[in-house]
Amino acid sequence: MSVLHLTAAVLAATAGVALLHGAWRRRLPRAWLPVPAGWTLLGASAWFWVAGAGAEFGVTLALLATSLVAWLFVWQDRQRRERRGRQDTAPKVADGRSLAEHALLFVLVVPLAAVASALVSTALSLALPVSEVDAMVVVLAVMPVLWGAAAWWSVADPRPLRPAAALTIGALAGAVIIHV
Repeated sequence: MSVLHLTAAVLAATAGVALLHGAWRRRLPRAWLPVPAGWTLLGASAWFWVAGAGAEFGVTLALLATSLVAWLFVWQDRQRRERRGRQDTAPKVADGRSLAEHALLFVLVVPLAAVASALVSTALSLALPVSEVDAMVVVLAVMPVLWGAAAWWSVADPRPLRPAAALTIGALAGAVIIHV
């Protein structure tokens, strides 16, 4: 790997993470530019890594370097907060409604999202023209990604019934495709 590729990759990753982190922390102006520019720089960083180290190692190095740079930004924020002397408040005791909402959220995130992602990924693998072994690999690769995305959506959506309905419909559609 040449020094030029290494330098360009690290600088692009650092600038991309800085733009994304600044937009996330709302330290940058509320313009549309920082987020797409940050992702573009991360893509350029990955391209430099692949150009310098080859596809086999370049993708791994790009992900590793970007993660390390992001952790450095998070660590720097932690150091700033400790210096400010932020006061911690006592934890609040959960009331009955909060417990019920969190129980519903648990049911959405763990069993319903898991079942929906398993059924959808299995239905997808059956629709592909691949051997049985390759279909199993597709299920094993796609199911955790779908489960994570479904869990994130269930937690992030302010209306929990929307992801619950979509996950239930997805699970039913997957089951119908599998058994038909």
